[in-house]
Amino acid sequence: IRAKNGKVYLVEFTDKETSEQFLKFGVTSSYDILERFKTDDYNKWSIRPLASAYGTKEQVEAAERYFLQKYPKNFWLKEKIRGVTEVVKLDRPTRNNAIKEVRELSEKLKSLRVQNENQS
Repeated sequence: IRAKNGKVYLVEFTDKETSEQFLKFGVTSSYDILERFKTDDYNKWSIRPLASAYGTKEQVEAAERYFLQKYPKNFWLKEKIRGVTEVVKLDRPTRNNAIKEVRELSEKLKSLRVQNENQS
């Protein structure tokens, strides 16, 4: 990301024709995660944000590396989209755990921001 702050996110892609689903972890400078996907490259899918965490560039980039290592790409997507190496298929319990982890990170980063604001 190019900004000082950003979001790490988990989104769900659903193919509009086949209903095939996969997930994608990533980072963005946009406040609205879906802004990241407003190009024709993504018209084939319905995209739904599942969880995100706002923090500094360093925090969200470190979180993305963690999630990509824990949930590595495990299938081939023939379409060439930005972030194609960040796509994954997860079973329901693993998917739920990934969502929970991103949400817990969100709470942790929010708590750190409040702490820092109270110290200033």
